[in-house]
Amino acid sequence: MACAAVGVPGLFRGSVGAICTQAALLRLTPSALRHLTLSSIMKSKRKTDHLERTADVVRRENEFLFHQGRKH
Repeated sequence: MACAAVGVPGLFRGSVGAICTQAALLRLTPSALRHLTLSSIMKSKRKTDHLERTADVVRRENEFLFHQGRKH
């Protein structure tokens, strides 16, 4: 079964994609589904780590600027 949104109005195209994705997931083997789940979790963890590092850098920069302002 091929999922194509040809001739489907733009409003419904997202729904067709979601249904096609669900249909594809139903055909996955348990090990393939586990792999997708684990890779999704790892991607989420990497994103969180990146945001935490970015926040840490901003905190340090703000602290530095705050102390620079107090010296004058």
